[in-house]
Order: sequence, then structure tokens, then C-alpha cells
Amino acid sequence: MNCIGRSIWGVRAFWWRRVNAKESLLNTLAATALSSRSNCRHLSIPFRFSVSSRAMATFSYEEAVQKLNSFQTNAAVLKKQREIAHANVSAALTRNLESFQVQVEAIGFTQEKLSSLRVVHVAGTKGKGSTATFAESILRQHGFKTGLFTSPHLIAARERVRINGVPLSREKFAIYVSQVCEKLEASSLSPQERYPPYFKFTVLLALEAFFQEEVDVAVLEVGLGGMYDATNVVQQPWVCGISHLGYDHTAILGTTLTSIAHQKAGIMKKHVPVYTISQDKEAMAELVASAQLHQPSALYHVQDLAHVCDDGQKRKLGIEGDVQYQNAALAVAMVRDWLHQHKQTEAEKMEHSTSDMQATPSTVSPESICIEPLTDAESLALESAKLPGRSQEVHKNGIRYLIDGSHTPSSCEATARWVRQKLQDLSLPPRISIIYNCTGDRDPTTMLQPMLELCEIEAAIFCSNVASAAQRPDQKNLTVDDADSTRQILENRESFDALWTKMYSKSKSPPSYVTASVQEAIQLHKSLVSRASDAATPTEASTPPHTKHTHASTEAPLLSGREQTQPHSAQDSCSEKATATTSSGMTPQHTCVAFGSMHLAGAVLDQLGVDVQ
Repeated sequence: MNCIGRSIWGVRAFWWRRVNAKESLLNTLAATALSSRSNCRHLSIPFRFSVSSRAMATFSYEEAVQKLNSFQTNAAVLKKQREIAHANVSAALTRNLESFQVQVEAIGFTQEKLSSLRVVHVAGTKGKGSTATFAESILRQHGFKTGLFTSPHLIAARERVRINGVPLSREKFAIYVSQVCEKLEASSLSPQERYPPYFKFTVLLALEAFFQEEVDVAVLEVGLGGMYDATNVVQQPWVCGISHLGYDHTAILGTTLTSIAHQKAGIMKKHVPVYTISQDKEAMAELVASAQLHQPSALYHVQDLAHVCDDGQKRKLGIEGDVQYQNAALAVAMVRDWLHQHKQTEAEKMEHSTSDMQATPSTVSPESICIEPLTDAESLALESAKLPGRSQEVHKNGIRYLIDGSHTPSSCEATARWVRQKLQDLSLPPRISIIYNCTGDRDPTTMLQPMLELCEIEAAIFCSNVASAAQRPDQKNLTVDDADSTRQILENRESFDALWTKMYSKSKSPPSYVTASVQEAIQLHKSLVSRASDAATPTEASTPPHTKHTHASTEAPLLSGREQTQPHSAQDSCSEKATATTSSGMTPQHTCVAFGSMHLAGAVLDQLGVDVQ
């Protein structure tokens, strides 16, 4: 049997290298494989052969990633598109979703077929990825075969699609990319409208994988917004959830909580239950108004999960941070509704749907529900759930890295609280260095301020999201212009220095640096730590800082791109040395916090050699 398996893969490899070989040879190979089909059913290899000499062969993993990257929109083109669409964002987004619906239908994904995935759909500004992950873990704990789609990926593109909590293998990722491309090529769509952009293609990829893997349930995390998001192509989900709403992607979603909540509420569907958590008054009012428009069967407000169990022990969650208790509660509520529907007979569902037609959500406030107490299965699932890049602690080379992909003011505030609490639990002073980057239309000042308020910054390193000069193909981002990226990094540092001066005008600012990549940022921080360790004495290591937020400068040059640069400081002179610092500006306790972007979090984990699978 193993010989048969090797033969099949050998045929595929040969087929790809010689796609223009003679038709007779291809037919012979395919016929040979077909004759062994009955003996290959036990293999976990989807069996798809075509005898056409022009049929699309299965990509290798590298070729699949390259094909996927070809769907990224060039930065210059993207900028022009945004300028054109800015005058009427809604119309542009509507056209994008409508064209994607055509592509979805062209490859055979009808609404009836999509509804068979029994979708759990999650939107929100922050926490939607965690909520989706908790929901998937609970469903899997109940014995269901799960499919999970999240974005962005941290290191490898295949992370976006998980089956039973595990990312697609390299082989299956390549197969499903090939199959989606084959279906699009075989469709009646014109070459200009055949292939969707990067994110939309990953949605098609996820759907293809879920159907091929025959999952019992698909959990879909919205990419951006909700109303016009590619995941909203599913018109009959089983349950919807909306996590915390805040300010992000304001150029597209609007600059008010009302407009943002309106976009997020676009995932609501008629006769489909919707769950949310405590929201700002303005955001909640819009969710209620949107419920009147979309007519879900009900709109529920889920109370936060208690941090302490009935036995007095702190409740453990697989994803750290206080904000995760509300995300976990939202996930539990959605899954309980899903399980209730799954137990219903078709007749009961029809009766339930009919009764829903007579009911509309309250115009005053949503119904509040408490999910306590949890079942043993729910507790175990919440504790075992994992989501790399969110409130993640990594130890490497004697350094404690606290990594979070927070990229909104509210999520950065939550990250700062998590860091402060983490150091407090370890009986360590809240002294840290930071590796930071933010992109897009985000304001670095509002994102940096919480960390400066709750922690003492000893050194600040600002870099791009580029992992290294030789980064993986999966991490290439063609939508960002290099010049814009460099300008943003410098603006981030300037914002940090200005904020420090504003907050602590009488204190000397810490040295700040700029690097061209995450790899250089980590290497720089490691060298600063090494210098601090070499220079520290037992007396210095045990002496508390003389003055809060007092830091010393370092004369060590920084390799940034092609040139060496001196460390930057908001003050012209920082020659004094604080009691507990060394000539590098670092204390003997070494904690580095990386935050500001999910792409940054992924690049840091990649450079630290962390397995995120």
C-alpha cells in the first residue's frame, strides 16, 4: 500500500514538472492510478485526477503560497483604488462583495451548500479571534469535527484554516489551493473577474477545505467590518456573535462608534440568534437599531464570565488576559445555542423558525443572560484553547518576551494591564523594553500611552513588520510600500518621544531606536541585555531605582538598514545614570514587550523560533 501512496505522489510531482507533456503519457499515468483507487481509500489523500493534458496539477506548498501572494494588490494600485473609493466607500464595498458572491457561486458553493456548514459567525473590533477560538474548542470538546477560519496568519498562511484545531498540513494546503484555482479556471467567469483578492481567496480556500474535510461545524472570524466582509457571503449561519466594538479601520468603517457598530452588525441575519457582550452605550444602541433592521430571532447580552470559580480558585483560560473572560462567555453562549439547534429535529426547527417570525428584538435593550455555571466540558475547552500571538509569554536567551498582536487603543490598554499584572504576579518591578510597530490609519500615541502609564520603559525599539531580509514567502506583504513603512516607523518613534516629554517632562527619556526588521530589533535588544548583564553588579541589581522614569543613554551604535545610527532621545543630553540601570539603559531584569500589530507579533514569534501550530 505504501508503494501505491508513493506512486500517487510521484505521479503528481511529475505531472507538475511536465504539465505540457504528451496527452497520451498523462492519460496512461492517470489510468494507472485509477486502477488502484479502491486500494487507496484509507489514505488521507484526496483523489483528484483529470485526463486532460491542460488540467491544473497540484501545487507544491511553495508554489501554492506563491500563487496566493499573486492575489495581493500592489501598494501603489491599492492606494489609487482607495482614493477612488473614498468618495463612496459603501458603494465600492458593495460591488466587492457582489463580485465575490459571483465567484463563490461559480465554483459551486450555493447558499444551500454553505448552510450545510452550520456556521458560527463572529465579528467585532477586538476579541473576535479569541471568541472564535474558544467557540471552536468547546465544539471540539463536545465531539464535533470543527473547521476554523481566522486571520491574519502569524507565520504560515496555512494557519488561517484549521481542522479540529490543527492548521492544514503543507500538502493539504497545496491541494486545496490547487482545487480552488482549478474550479475558478473551469468557471464561465472572464479572466478579469475570475480570481478574487488575497483575503477573499483564503475564504474560498477555507470553504473548500471544510467541504472536503466534511466538518460538522465551521467557525468563521470576520476579516474587516462585517456587512461587506467576504465571510458574510454565508447567508444562513446558525448563530452570530459580536465581540467588543471600538475604533479601528476608521477610513473604511467610519469615525464614530455608531458607524462602526452598524458595519459589524451587518452579519446579523433574519431569524438567526445574535449574541454580544457589554458595549459602549453608543455601540449598543446601534446594535439594537440594526437588529430591528435585520430581524434576528433574538439579540442577547452575555454577562462576563466570573474570574473566580465556585470553589474560590481563579478560573483558568487558555488565552491570558482579563478581557478574555468576556470573550469566553460570548463563545459559551453561542455554542450552547448551536448545540440546542443541533439537537432539534427538522420539524422542531421549522416550528421554531415560524415562531421567530412573530418576534423581534427589544427596542430598548437586548436580553441579558448569564452563562454560569459552566459544564466540565466547557471549562476544559476554555482552559485548553490556544491562540498564538495573543497575550503570549516566551522565554529565550534569558529574556522574557511578552507578545500581543494588539493594534487598537483599547486592546493596547488591555495588553498594558496584562503586562503589569504578569510582572506583579512574578514579584518583578514593571520595568520593560518594547518592540513596537503600528500601521495603517492608527494613531501611535493613543496605542503607546497605556504602556507608558502602567510600565517603566527602559528602551524602545521601533521596526517594520518585516521578519528579516530573508523572510518566508508566507510573510510577504505587497500591499505596503517600503517608503510608507519607513515613514511610519519614524513617526512611531517621534510620537513616543513626544508622548514621553508630555507625560514626564522632568524625567529623562529612555533611548529609542529604529531597525529595518524584527530580526534586527531582537538582536539589538539582546545586545542591550547582554551589556546590562555584564555591567550589573550585585549592588546595582538589588537596588531600587532612584527616580521613576529616569534612564541613561547608551553610546552603542545601531545597525539600521545600511547605516549605523545613534540611539535617539527626546532630551539632548541624558548622561546621568539611574541607580538600577547600566550604561545601556537596561536593568538586570529583562522583559521585552512586543505589540502594535498582529504581523509584528508573528514576525517576533518566527524569529524566536516558536511553533505556532
